[in-house]
Amino acid sequence: MPRGVPLSEEERDQVRRRIFQRASQLFLRQGFHETSMRQVAQAAGMGKTTLYDYFPGKEEILLFFVEKLLDVTHVAAAEISQMDLPAPEKLRRILQSLWIVLEQNQAMAVLVSWEASRLSDQAARRVALRRENYRRLLEVVIRQGIQEGTLRPVSPELAALAIHSMMTMPFYDWLRRGRRDDAGPGPEALVDLILRGLEAA
Repeated sequence: MPRGVPLSEEERDQVRRRIFQRASQLFLRQGFHETSMRQVAQAAGMGKTTLYDYFPGKEEILLFFVEKLLDVTHVAAAEISQMDLPAPEKLRRILQSLWIVLEQNQAMAVLVSWEASRLSDQAARRVALRRENYRRLLEVVIRQGIQEGTLRPVSPELAALAIHSMMTMPFYDWLRRGRRDDAGPGPEALVDLILRGLEAA
């Protein structure tokens, strides 16, 4: 693309994805805080000034991954929530889809879990907003289950918060401890545990 010709939004997104891919390799190999923007620019094959046109800092590169990941899980959950299924089956499929996406991106998911507590207040608010949107989808499905009598009459807000927390943090902990080949309980066991606690007697 000749200099001075503006990129389309799709082209800019492609460049941002390429930068993220190169940066994530550096983050995983040498650590997030040990990686400089100069190193990221070099790995992405561009000047540091050009890199800042796409990402004003390393935190924005990390947020790019987090927001894309949350958007993917939200779209999957939204599609499942519209299916003609009982609420417990919708919840099962939504939670399974969440774990599949996290497992497919496990290395970066672990890195993000380590760095999440260090995000700036503004970045943390952006992530929190996307997580809130995901939890609202869970609330809708839980309300459906209460209305159809397949789920116990619980607080949808509290149940959605608990489900989301239970499905993400244990996963990160599981990955940190390298339990992929462990013969102990896995994702399905946790999904069953959650659903048994919610299902109507």
